[in-house]
Amino acid sequence: TLGEERRALLDNDADALMRSTQAKILALRQAEAAPRASDAERLTALAELNRANGILLSRRRREVSWALRHLG
Repeated sequence: TLGEERRALLDNDADALMRSTQAKILALRQAEAAPRASDAERLTALAELNRANGILLSRRRREVSWALRHLG
């Protein structure tokens, strides 16, 4: 799901971004409902991917804001 989210961000695909975000929220709820100690390492890696996607999303938001300002 995080890979799909990243691809959507890189491709500027808003529809795919919305779908991947919904899938990510669902996966997070499932993980929170049944946490396992054996998943700790995997969750740490996924958290890093999520942070990287967040940075990319922030960059995209700044680009959109800049474009809108210059379009008037």
